[in-house]
Amino acid sequence: MRYALLIPIGLLALSLASPTQAANFGAHAGLANGVWADPYFRAGALLADVDHFLPPGEPRTDDIVFTQGLVSRAWPLSRNAWRFATGWHEHLDQDNRFAESVARVQSTYPAYSDPDVRLAFDYWTLTKHRFPTDYDWILTDAEILELVAGGLVGTDANGVRAAVDDLLHSADLSNPGLALQLDAARLYGFAYPARVADMEAEYDRFYGRVTAGYVAVFPRIDVTLRVMASTVRRSATNPDAVMPYLSNAMALEAGRPAGWMAQEVATLSSFVDALPAAGLPTRSRLLLQERAWQVIGLLD
Repeated sequence: MRYALLIPIGLLALSLASPTQAANFGAHAGLANGVWADPYFRAGALLADVDHFLPPGEPRTDDIVFTQGLVSRAWPLSRNAWRFATGWHEHLDQDNRFAESVARVQSTYPAYSDPDVRLAFDYWTLTKHRFPTDYDWILTDAEILELVAGGLVGTDANGVRAAVDDLLHSADLSNPGLALQLDAARLYGFAYPARVADMEAEYDRFYGRVTAGYVAVFPRIDVTLRVMASTVRRSATNPDAVMPYLSNAMALEAGRPAGWMAQEVATLSSFVDALPAAGLPTRSRLLLQERAWQVIGLLD
């Protein structure tokens, strides 16, 4: 029995020593599942760390520049691509909140390293918030692979497929894939029950903040604005009802990447076009037109 434990204990030790353990794939996929139980959303949150397995010279994939490009490329594609890109963006919020959790854990337990926290959080994810771990379907999804490859320098869809395969299945202890990381997390909980117990409360705080604080940073603005325009046309005789829609349109504009959604101009212009026939007092109509044109000016 003692000999049988040598291999998993060795795996644990190497995982703890490995700087690439920082990817903590299990926590990302489990958190995404808690936010939105959609396979493409989970896959996006998981694959944002695919740069761990890409050739040198490729950009970081888990940063805002790559993510905005991926979201823009996903826009004209399928709903699956859109969900995937949204999950990828959610990964960034998880990273930010995780860094805050590491700082809090280490302020109380200075001896706990960053990999300690990551393995403990993966352990609690597996224990408290189980999630599907069969992601092999990604390897045959051409749309997703091409979507990721579109933001890379010299890696095509086949190269992305190979990197995703490694992300899921790599048995390299210096760069473990999802399956190996989850095995290490289970073993960590078995070998260090006191440590995972010390970090349970912070994990619960982390999970709660991520799942409760989710905001669709890139909503389907095209659908939202069409609904808004239709409502404005029906409500144009009531300035108090129309004004909030113009404010909401400005708020949507603040959340969209540059160069998106040329139809926003046409949609917001329809607000203006609907007003002359609305029978509003001249002053109210001019105020609404001015606000609408302000928004359109931001879009040009």
